Formats: sequence, C-alpha cells, structure tokens
Amino acid sequence: MPMSTATSTKAEVVVKPLKPKPKPTPSGGKEVKEKKKGKKGELKPPKAAAFFLKGVRLDVNSASSDSENQLEEDKPVTLGSDILCKLKKYDAHWFRDIALHHPQYFVDTQQYVHGGDSQLLFPPKFQPIAGFRSARFCGASAVVSYVGRFVCFLDLAARHRFWTKEDQQATVGALTVSPDYQYLVVCIDHAEGAKLIVRETEKCAEIKRMPCSTLASSIKISHGNELILTFTIEEMLVRLAVYSFEHEKMTGEGVVEIRKNDQTQNWQISFCPADEGLVCLVDESQARLLRNSNGTLEIFTSIQLTGETITCHEWFGDITLAFGTVTGNVKLFHEKTQLNVIDLTELQNDLFRGYNNLSVSSLCSGHQIFLCSTDVGAIFMWTINNGHTDWSVCRVFIVPIIPGALDRRLKEILLNADESELLCIENNSIFHVPFGKLSTELVKINGFDLLAADHSSKIISLSFAISSNQERIVSLDSDGIIIVHNLNTGNALSWRQVADAQSVAFHPNGHQVFVQDGSGIKLHQVAFRDLSFVNSIYEGTIQHMELSQSGCKLLIVESSTLMSLLSNTGALVWKQFLGSNINIAAMSRSGCGNYIALLSDKETVTMHDARSGKALWSINFKLRDFIDITLATDVIFLLNKKFVLSLVKSGKELDQVNVHNETIGFDNAPMNCVANENYLLIGTTNGKLMIVYEVTEKIVRTEVVETNIESAVTKQIEAAGGRLSAVGFEDGSILIMDRRAPADGIASSADDAVQCSADELSALQRLVQELETEKNNVRKNAAEVMREFKGMKSKELDDAKEAFEQKQKALHLRIAKLEETLDADGLTHNSTISSLRALYNEESELQRRNYESMMEQHMRKAIAEEESFSESLKLQQEQFDRELDAVRGSFAETENSWQVHCEQLENVISTLKAQLTEEREDKSNYEQNVTNKLTTAVKSYEQRALSHRQEASELATELISLKATSIVLGEERDEALDIINSQKMEIQMLKEDCEKLSQSVDTKEKAALNIGTKIENLQKELLTSKKNHQEVTKRLHRLEKELDAEKLAGKLKEREKNDLLRHFKQVRDGISDPKRLRQAVLDMCKWMNENNLGQL
Repeated sequence: MPMSTATSTKAEVVVKPLKPKPKPTPSGGKEVKEKKKGKKGELKPPKAAAFFLKGVRLDVNSASSDSENQLEEDKPVTLGSDILCKLKKYDAHWFRDIALHHPQYFVDTQQYVHGGDSQLLFPPKFQPIAGFRSARFCGASAVVSYVGRFVCFLDLAARHRFWTKEDQQATVGALTVSPDYQYLVVCIDHAEGAKLIVRETEKCAEIKRMPCSTLASSIKISHGNELILTFTIEEMLVRLAVYSFEHEKMTGEGVVEIRKNDQTQNWQISFCPADEGLVCLVDESQARLLRNSNGTLEIFTSIQLTGETITCHEWFGDITLAFGTVTGNVKLFHEKTQLNVIDLTELQNDLFRGYNNLSVSSLCSGHQIFLCSTDVGAIFMWTINNGHTDWSVCRVFIVPIIPGALDRRLKEILLNADESELLCIENNSIFHVPFGKLSTELVKINGFDLLAADHSSKIISLSFAISSNQERIVSLDSDGIIIVHNLNTGNALSWRQVADAQSVAFHPNGHQVFVQDGSGIKLHQVAFRDLSFVNSIYEGTIQHMELSQSGCKLLIVESSTLMSLLSNTGALVWKQFLGSNINIAAMSRSGCGNYIALLSDKETVTMHDARSGKALWSINFKLRDFIDITLATDVIFLLNKKFVLSLVKSGKELDQVNVHNETIGFDNAPMNCVANENYLLIGTTNGKLMIVYEVTEKIVRTEVVETNIESAVTKQIEAAGGRLSAVGFEDGSILIMDRRAPADGIASSADDAVQCSADELSALQRLVQELETEKNNVRKNAAEVMREFKGMKSKELDDAKEAFEQKQKALHLRIAKLEETLDADGLTHNSTISSLRALYNEESELQRRNYESMMEQHMRKAIAEEESFSESLKLQQEQFDRELDAVRGSFAETENSWQVHCEQLENVISTLKAQLTEEREDKSNYEQNVTNKLTTAVKSYEQRALSHRQEASELATELISLKATSIVLGEERDEALDIINSQKMEIQMLKEDCEKLSQSVDTKEKAALNIGTKIENLQKELLTSKKNHQEVTKRLHRLEKELDAEKLAGKLKEREKNDLLRHFKQVRDGISDPKRLRQAVLDMCKWMNENNLGQL
C-alpha cells in the first residue's frame, strides 16, 4: 500500500506557463517526446496532467501558441495554496516528481495516482449490478425498473439488449407508468424533500417535477392522466395523497388507521377507470372505496370478503372489481354486490388435481384479454368480446420452473401496450414471455428470456471474471441463490439455487463457476438462464476456497489443512498441515497470487507461499478482536471491531492505528475490508464505505463514500488493482464501484456469448449470428479505414496546395518589392518589366506543372492503394459470404428437416385426435391401458438413459483418476524426500520429548503414592458397602417371604400387588448403587404407609 506524507501548511506555488506541444507532422508520424527536468519549485508538466491543492478546482490546458494568451517567461504567476488545479489528462511521472518535491501542496495525490507504471485511478462511479424493486412495461417493447437510487431501462426490441441506468442522486421510493404508456412517474427522496418526477416515455425527457408530502412506496396514475395517487405507511397509519397532473400540487389527502393486530403487508391502490375521483385501497381482508371531498379522501363504502384472504385486485371493465384469493378463487364485485365466483381448480381439474390451495398471485386486465396468475406458475387467460367474457372457457400457460429454484413464487404479471408480450415477476427474477402467436388451450412456455435477477438475503460471496472481451460477476446469497451478470450490459445470464452453497469462484475464462457447498466443490457451466452442473472437483468438508489468479489451481482449507488442487481435475498439487485444533476464520490471497494469509480463531496470522504451500512466517496476537484479514502484495492488514488497523510484514507488526472517521458515526462498526496496491476499502454496518489511502505513524488519510444503501456491507472484492470493486450488502444489493477511465460507449458486440449445451439447431443459429456479427465488424472496419485513408490523402493534398499558394504569394511579394525599388531609383523600363514578368510567368508555370504532376502522382497512388484495399476487402467479403452461404444451406436443410418432421408429427397428432374424438366413449379403458404402457415405456427409457449417463460418468471419473494418478506418481518422489526430512525432525523432537517424559515420570511417581493411599481408603469403604449390601439382601428376602404370606392370605388387591412388585423391582435394581437403593427403600416405605400396610 502506498505511503506518503500530507500536511495542511499554507504556502504559495509558482506556476510557469506551459510550452506548446509540437504539432504532428503532415505524414501522420508520432512526435518525439523529450524529457526535460525542471528546477525545483517550477511546475512544468511535459503534457496535460492533474494535481490537486486545497480549495477550488481550476482547469488549465496546454498553453496556446498565440502571443496574447502566452505569459512571459520571466514573470511567474503566484497562486495561493487554496487553489486546486486540474489538467485534462494525467501524467504519472510528472505527478510523482512534483509530489516528491512539493508534498505540502498536494492533498489527494494517492487518490488519483499511485506508484509504479500501472493505470490511474479516476473518481469512483457507482452502478447497481443486481436487484430490482419493481418493473413495468414502458410502451410496447421497453421495460423500466429501479433499485436504490438508479432508474433502469431495457429496450426489448434492440438486437443487443443492455440495461441503461440513470442515477437520480437520491433514493427512489416507487415508480409507475400511466395506463396509456405515455408517462413515467418516479418518486425520489430529494435533499429538499420528496419529489415526483414526470417523464415522457417516448422521448425519455423530464417534463414536470412537483413536491411530494412523503416518500411514496407505491404510485398510480389515473386513466385520463389527470391525477397521481401516492401510498405511504407511517407507523400505525396509511397515508394516501392525490396530486393534480396539470397544476402540479396536492389536491387531496386521506389517512386510514391500522389496527395493532393487523399485520397486513400486501396493501394495494388503484383508480376507478370510469370515475377518476374514486380511489380503491385494498388490504388482505377488505377493499375501501374513497372519494375526494374538499381536499380530504373519505371512505364512503367498503367491500368485505368473509373468510377469504385477498392477495390481489384489478378493475375488470369500468365498474367491476376482481379480487384474487389464497384459495384459488377470483371474485367479481359491483360495489358490495358479488357478481360471480371463478374457481380455478374446477376450470382445469385434470391439471391441478391435488392442489388444495392454488393461490392467486396477480390479476391483469387489458382491452382484449384478462389474465390471472397463480403462485405455482400457471397463468389463466380469458378473451374479452365487447366487454363480456365467458368465464367457463379459458386458456392456461404453464411457466416453467427455473432450474434449482427451491421456493419459487410467481408474484406479478404485466401486459405491454399491444397485449402481445408478458412480463413475469418472481421472487428473485424477471423474465419476458411473448405469447401472441400461441393457439392451443394448454401451452407450456419454454422460450422465456431472463431479464433481471435479484438477491433477497445477504450476499456471502462474490467473484469477478475480467478479460479483454468480457466482464462478468457471479454472486451468492445466504439462501443459496447464484446469479451471473454481465458487467457491460447489466444483463442476468444465469440463475440457480444451491441450498447449502457457501462460496463461489469465477474461472477467468468467464464460462465456468466453482461452487463450494457442504459436500465439496462442484464445477458449473454458465449456460443460457441456467448454471448447468458439469462434475465434482473435490469431495470433503471445506471451510474456505480461493481460486488462483490464473484459474489453474484451487486453494482450499479443510480440517486444519491447506491444499492446492488442479481446478480442472481436482488432483492434489501440494498439502500443508496447519496444526491440530486450528480453525481458520479468514483467508486472503494477494493480488499477484504469490502469497496466502490465514487468520485463525486464536488470532494467529500465518503467511504461506501460494506456489509451494510453505509457511513463511507467523505471528500470534492476543485479545485484538480481529474480524477480517486482507493482503496487499506482502503486507497484511488486520481490522478489528473498533476500526483499529494493524499492519504486519515479515512476521513483525509495523503499526497499529485507529482509522475511524467521524462521518461513519460512533454507533456503527466495521464489517470487512479488502486491500490493493492503491488503498484499503472498509465496509460498515450502515452501508457506507471508508477508503483508507494513507497510514503512517502520524497521518491517517481516509475518505467516506456514500452508497445510499442503508444496509450492512457483508462482502467485498476488487479487481484491476482496485479500479473495479464489488460490494455486497445484507439486503441483497450489489454495487459496482468503477474507478477506471470512462469508456467511449458500449461496443457493438455486446451479445452475451455464453457456452451452453444446446441442440444442433441452436448451435447453427448461434454460428450464423456470429458470422453476421463478424461480417458487420469487417464492413465497419473497412468503412473506418476508407474514411481515414481519404482523410489522410485529402489532408496531404491540402498541405501541398497550401505550400503552392504560399510560394505564389512569396513570388508576388518579391516582384512587387522589386517594382517599388526600380520605380524609386528611376530605373524602371518596359523591357526590364516585361523580362521580369516573363520570368514570373515561367516560374509560375513551372510551379503549376510541378503541382499538377504531384497531384497526379498522389491521385494515382491513392487510387492504386484504394483499389488494392478494396480488392482485399472483396476477397474477405466473398470468403465470409461463402462461409455464410454454407452455414445457411446447412441451417436451411436442418430447418426443413425439422419442419417436415413437425408437419409429420402434426398430421399424426391430428389423425389420433380425430380417432380419439370418435371412439372416446367406447374405448376409455383402452386409453387408460395405452397411457399406462406409455408411462412404463418412458420410465424404462429414462432408466436406460440414466444407466448410460452413469456409465459415461464412471468412464469420465476413471479417466480423471488415471490423469490424477499420473500426476501423483510424479509427485510421490518429492513427497518421499520431504517425509524423510520431516521424520528426522520428528526423531529429534521425540528425543526432546523423552527427556521431558523422564522428568514427568518422577512427578507422576510421587502422585502415584498419593493415589495408592486413596485406593486403600476406597477399599475400606467398599468393604463397608458390601456389608450393607448383605444386610439389605437379607431384608429383601424377608420382605419376599412376607409378600408370599400376604399373597396366601389374600390381603392385597391386585393393584397394590403390582405397585409392591414395582417397588421391589426398584429395590432389587438399586442394590449395586447405594443412592438408588436408599431412594427405592424410602419410596417403598412411603407407599406402604399411605396404604396402611405396616412399616418396613
């Protein structure tokens, strides 16, 4: 971590003007840079650079060549120490030199430049990479969502889909889209108070901004776009407010009290389509209808659903309210009158047989269709004809369960503007379903598009995959949900839930994910919408897992053992025993990948070599309360619960400082930390990030970054030398902090190229798409090259023309001066003038011919180069066209074969349907038998397929084991030498132990004499207990004789006899234990006294 000094002493800085840079040559060659050392006290950057002083920001560019803008060299400009200068580009060498000679003037040197020749740090930019709080269709083909302080847009019609995130600079509470999809309303928690922002969806431009009484958690717009309704819960009150769209102010407000025993979380609001002054407020037990009366929303009626729990509601038509319930019913009401009850289980009895509670999750009404979704993934659709619907006839769509989902619930469905596409919102995902062309009554939707995925619990693991052509991140929460995101587009690529997952690691290639669970390490492949399981890398109970920088090795900690495994096979590379009864609390790998730092629960810190596993050094601490460890190069940073940071290097503690910042507050505590070569990043319990740039004996320079997420930081990772960081929070949010240079824009090849196991048809489709993309890239590059070529040639021609014109002007000036001189001397004659003019004409003709010949040569050369370049482009284009035609031909043949096969299947299905329709009543038993046979055949086929898969997996396992064996045999020789050395050390240690044992034997002999005395005392007590045992035995025999006598006399009843036998049994069982015997005898005496049977 860089160390520097910084003070607050005020002084003056002498800044001399910057000399202009030499312009590039006309031929396009690069200028030659000359390094010049300035005197101490002069700030002369060789190019535009950046430095920061306390106070104001000042933009300074390279000095102009104009004399009026250039300062004199001998008159320096004196600037106060409260001026901040910022040049447009950065020069690390100049900046470091100035910071070295003038450290008193610089405040944030290490924040924007660090040591070495690595890239520079730019001011941080934040963007959320996972999560959504709501989603709405924003027109026919766009989706809008929000998370934190960002509003996110996605164009479904674009070829390359990516989320566009707009920072509102304030927390977003809710958003909604008008019923006609013309306006978007967003409620934000502005510093001056809550605001309602109205935007046009077509132009995406803000048109209105009005104040809001409180931050709304839900918003609705009336059907005429005249009113805006907001909903807020405040302790035991529900607050509703109505705002005028035109006048931009509140026109009505209402408050509804919440009962203490009412734990309703599912509040909903809506406008009546027929009457915009009518507002509906729905909870789980009733619906309240409110009307605006003189600025107050008053309840004028309510609808009670006795014995039912309301889950959702929707307006059907203009005046009919539809309610969904947890029992699978849709109830229609007109005010308080119930019109109809639709039982979903009866509509599809064969499909939902066995479902006791088919809960309705969402209702959605359009102009032509009415939709009802259930939490198990079934969507019912009714057709609307002139405002009337036959509720007994419906179509059903079955949305498939996302692989690995354990607790999947479909929460909400939404229609787009033309009612041809569907947006399905689940617990942790949003996906898009086009269903306009479906015609069958029962359809299973397989072609859905995963748009976004979210975590609902705390983030426990993160991992980057950064390469030249893609940037991805995989995240894991405490519920076992694993999501892979593309950082460039913000799209969710894959989604899976593993119940006992503990950690994830991304392979650098971006296509494989290592998942650590309770049984070991599993390898998963990143596929479309799913993380497909590949194989098991390692079996065992693992505490920690780290992937090496190259991705070739896995570093794991298992039961006090540190191991390195090959990531592709799981073969053991090396093993290092850490010690007995050692539990590793935290593990960190250096950015270069050469070192591993371990922190045990006993506060022991150990440094290991990542290549061999050898322990380099260790250090013990006591009562430090460390919570996390991080490693930057060869320096270890240890953070405890009170913001005290310890720096350790080479087994010695360098420093121990308190890095707390007053902005964090004293009621908050640190959660974790991560370090790189530039700074240390600390996460806190209130969601803020603290960046530590400098730690010395007297100086602690920190910066607090606001994330606008009020949740504890649970996980942090970094990449690219700290220029890219990911922060996970307890509420499931993930924030990316990017400090790299701002990009010019998203590349055209923003497709999510994901490896997946698809069939031949989809593979051909992807190949065609890749060829099309490559062809477009070639065309684009060719056009750019042609433009550059033409621009360069035109520039050369312009330079030549300018030179020719300058020469002509010079000749004109020479002739004019000569004529003036001759006139002044009186020697001007017509012959002399004519000869001079002839000379001038001859020279101008020569220059004109030279210019024309040069132009002709340039044109011929340019045409020849252009023809050769166009010929090469034509050849490349012809080659790509041939490849594309071949692929298209194979694709067409495959597609035709599929179409023929599908047509054949459709014909067979239609024939079978006709036969079954004609003979259904007569052959019901036959159909049942056929169904059973088909089921048996499918099961047998699945069993055979399973056996084949098992055989294939066994063969693969054998192959892997053979490879591992070959590696292990090569390593056994080295291990044998290590074992011999370790045995020698153990023998030496055993000798020392023998000497210690000989000393301990003497001590133990003395203790043995004391033990012998105690044994004699115990023997005496044993003789006494034996005598007592004999007496008790005699008493027992006497009691048994008395019992026999009493049996003969018949004095005892049957119940008393059983009780007495039970007590005798307790006495007999307690003979060996004096305490039990005494207690049994006392119980027996008590019982005999209670039953008047005499005394024992």
